[in-house]
Order: sequence, then structure tokens, then C-alpha cells
Amino acid sequence: MNKKILLEKLKYSKLIIGDVGETLDSFFEINNPSPIGAILFDLDFYTSTKKAFKVFLNKEDKYYLPRIHCNFDDVQTIESIGERLAIKEFNEEHKYKKIENSYRTVKEGIKNRHRIFEFHNFKHKDYSTPLDKIRQDHLKGTQAEIQEKLNDDEVKIY
Repeated sequence: MNKKILLEKLKYSKLIIGDVGETLDSFFEINNPSPIGAILFDLDFYTSTKKAFKVFLNKEDKYYLPRIHCNFDDVQTIESIGERLAIKEFNEEHKYKKIENSYRTVKEGIKNRHRIFEFHNFKHKDYSTPLDKIRQDHLKGTQAEIQEKLNDDEVKIY
């Protein structure tokens, strides 16, 4: 990876390099991100995936949508190793937070659906609120108005 070239290409994102377990310890405090709606996990191993699940443990709902789409790149194996084992253990350790395959993707016949999971926080204050009713003011307006909001740093995208 050429860090300099990658950084030059990023317009709305921030690159955070480091051990995922360590960088997540201060991620919310330092970055104060907009609500997370999707996470792409490309960590390959059990230990790094397990550490990455710290992202789901912040107690403030403001950092999350009640359901978060997750993509895991190395789940085409048994549930006793790698990313699948980390997912299984997370679910066993958390009564009201779960990461599971989305059966909607099976019904809709989506390619690579075995990689698509959903994180659900059953205790999230908006869990029972229809998604179209959740406040998304930053997404309202013309494309130019939304772009201006993004440029003004009103909305943070990571």
C-alpha cells in the first residue's frame, strides 16, 4: 500500500492505521463519528476480528444505527475457526447484540450473500422505529446541498 497515494485519493474518509484493538480504544472519543451504518471487515483472522468487535461496544446509541450491515471476507469455512468463530463468540457473550447472516440476502439472491451479515442492537433506542423515521436530516436536499453539508464538516464520513 502506498499511503501517500491513498491519502491523496480520499475525499470524505479518514485512514486510521494501526492495530484495530488499539485504535478502537479511542476511536469514538477522537473522531466523534456520524452513526455507523455499515462495516466491511477484512481482517482474515480470529484474533483481529475479535478485537474489531470492540466497535460495537460503545454505550452511546448516537454512534450507531440500530442495525448495521456487515461484510466479512473470510467466512466460507466452519464456525469453529477464524471470523466465524469470532462472530459465534460475540453472539454468546452479548445477550442484546447479535451478528448474524441476513436471510433477506438469500431471499433476494444476492451474490456473495454468505459474506453479508447484520449487527442488531436490540436495546438501541431506535430499534423499534421504522428506518424511514430515523433522523437523517443530513441526507435531505439536492445533491449539491448534501455535498455542501459534507464539505462544511456537518457530516463526518469514515
